[in-house]
Amino acid sequence: MQDSRSRTKLLIITGLAVAFVVLPSCRRAPLEPTATTTIPASEHELTGLELPQQNPKIGISLTAAPAGLVVTYNGEHWIELTDQNRHSLRYTFIESVPQSPGIAPTGIQDFEVLISAYPDGKILDNGSVKTSLGTADWSNGTYSEDGEVLDELMMFCAHPSGSEILILRSICPAGLATIDERLSVMQELLTHVS
Repeated sequence: MQDSRSRTKLLIITGLAVAFVVLPSCRRAPLEPTATTTIPASEHELTGLELPQQNPKIGISLTAAPAGLVVTYNGEHWIELTDQNRHSLRYTFIESVPQSPGIAPTGIQDFEVLISAYPDGKILDNGSVKTSLGTADWSNGTYSEDGEVLDELMMFCAHPSGSEILILRSICPAGLATIDERLSVMQELLTHVS
């Protein structure tokens, strides 16, 4: 009888040890932030790339960024900046490759066709704004992706070289930032491009 009680106590103690020591280490790791995940700045500060940033494919140099934005990516086909306080608000300079459709739309009509191809895609507005590179055309639309409604704003302006189109994109969850706010940031971003 004493032997079965000892065995029971040993099993209980072993079970508790497993519960307190082993199980916490088996918890799922926290999810890495995705492109559209908002992380409060107090929980996760963005580490940005140092400026200036050059991208030969796009043919630009970004010398500075508006307050609150950091360069978070400079890859083969784009340079991306992220809002430090709203990580799911991003601005991206995209390579314009007319001979390779699919990398980026080459104008408002292409962009609006892409948005309209989504089952729930809607064009909300479009227009023109003055920038340091001349007049830029823009269009704005929403669509669903992975269960989230995204708001995308695409701006097309003269490339600093004068021979191409420079494409600047802003994307965020719908309702996170107004069109006017993003257009203002995009206009300021273009003042730092050469």
